[in-house]
This record gives sequence, C-alpha cells and structure tokens, in this order.
Amino acid sequence: MFIMNWHVYMSVRERRGALKLYKKSLYISESVLGEEHPDTATSYNNLARVYESLEMYKKAKELHEKSLCIRKNVLGEEHPDTAVSYNNLAVLYRSQGKYKAALDYYVRAYKIFKNKFGSGHPQLLIKRMVHLFRKTACTI
Repeated sequence: MFIMNWHVYMSVRERRGALKLYKKSLYISESVLGEEHPDTATSYNNLARVYESLEMYKKAKELHEKSLCIRKNVLGEEHPDTAVSYNNLAVLYRSQGKYKAALDYYVRAYKIFKNKFGSGHPQLLIKRMVHLFRKTACTI
C-alpha cells in the first residue's frame, strides 16, 4: 500500500507528462464516479504524488488532504485506505523536514493498521518509522 519513490527515476519532463495524465484521470473519476467516491480519492492521491515529486508541496498537501477527507467521509476513520492517506501526508511532511507533523500522521496510520490487521501484519513496517520519528521529534 505504501507508494514507492517512482518519481526518483523520472525526469522532470516525464513528471510533467504524468501530471497531465493524472489530471485527466481525476477529471474522469470526478465526472463518472463523483467527487465523493473512493476511486476519486485515489485519483487525488495519485495527482498529489506527482506534485510532490515536482516539489510543489502546497498543491500536493491540498490534494492529499482532499483524498483524506473523502476517505474519512466515505470509508470511515478506521479504514485501511484512510490510513494510507495519513501515511501519505506523513511522507509529504517528512520530505519537507516537518518531523513533528509527520510523526502525528504516521502514528494515526499505524494505529489504524494495527487495529485492522493486528501487530504482526506487514503493513506495520510503518512502526519503524513511528519509532524513528518519535525519537527525532523529541529532539526538535
């Protein structure tokens, strides 16, 4: 569920091309499924990741928050996809050096995954990130 750093391997030109495609995908999702649909939330998330790769953090944050809002409203606070949205916001904040904010979102994602899947689930690899950022945030 965690998105790999695919953007590291893409040139800025390719990312700008991806931006066009993801905008079109979002437009289609909104038109066909409506704004309050889980797949539309995924389209917001995907577009946010492209903006993030272009270091357009303000726009990325806006879209990640939109995705989170839809997922909370439609799927509920305890759904794994909602946890993914929390994780994505954590990654965004971490990439900007905002470790305290990142920690908050990592903890939220971790709690949802732990409650949903139990402590032995692979999704809980995020626990390592929570531990790391808890230590980091205490020294900031």
